Amino acid sequence: MFAAVFPPDEAVDDLARVVEPIQQARTDLAWTVPPLWHLTLSYFGNITQVDQVLLNRAVADFVQGRRALRVRLAGAGAFPEPQTAQTLWAGLECPGNALGDLSRELILSLSHFGWMLDRRAFRTYLALAQAPNPTDLSPAVDQLADYSGPYWNLPAIAVVWSRVGEGDRPFYELLGEHPFLSA
Repeated sequence: MFAAVFPPDEAVDDLARVVEPIQQARTDLAWTVPPLWHLTLSYFGNITQVDQVLLNRAVADFVQGRRALRVRLAGAGAFPEPQTAQTLWAGLECPGNALGDLSRELILSLSHFGWMLDRRAFRTYLALAQAPNPTDLSPAVDQLADYSGPYWNLPAIAVVWSRVGEGDRPFYELLGEHPFLSA
């Protein structure tokens, strides 16, 4: 289970157009399909079906009355280092640390439920591709480094159940989508 923000179609389409030639050149990577690109705000671990209802309500309460942040997809990188990476990612640009603050506030608002919440450092990125073994992704990072997409408002926080689907690919089931107020 996790909470995430999914970019709107226009932002996804713009980045997909830029990523497409890299995908064609790097068939050795497992590419995330664009409709699944997302920014994870927090992981929740394994939550029961009863707790899924509580989680959805809690996230809806958290989002209620909050104004949408203005963001855009911009830049790229690779983990752990571009020359020996396994994950290629696109960045999200937002004033200050507003997305990190949003993630921390969400985790804090859910902490009293007793669920296992994400305590890792928050990073503002969308995973684009995975390599089965460490590989040099610096050419792909360089191609995307100057990318800046159109600005958009965070539409909602989605509550998502993730599990393994066909071919060991992730399968996401949207359990709830909780919209921000218009900016």
